[in-house]
Amino acid sequence: MNNRYTPDTDGIDHINIYSKGKTELGRLLTNFAHTPFTFPPYGEFASVEAFWYYIKTGFLHSQLKHLHGIKAKEEGKKYPIIHHPQFEELILE
Repeated sequence: MNNRYTPDTDGIDHINIYSKGKTELGRLLTNFAHTPFTFPPYGEFASVEAFWYYIKTGFLHSQLKHLHGIKAKEEGKKYPIIHHPQFEELILE
């Protein structure tokens, strides 16, 4: 029995959480997905990736809030990282 999950069996024996996965569910579960949400008191975000970089860069770059996909990552990487002690807690929430 093969216990290895591969991209070939995405959607058959597992869901690959990947922006280029075979299933819509797998693509929607990624940080990159355009899945708008509001997180009081920080505001509205187009994706988890946008929120991730908004926190990582010290809550200073509101233009990140409107991005999703690779654009959110590329834009977020342009700014210095500013450590936030509750980063992981905020992401998990």
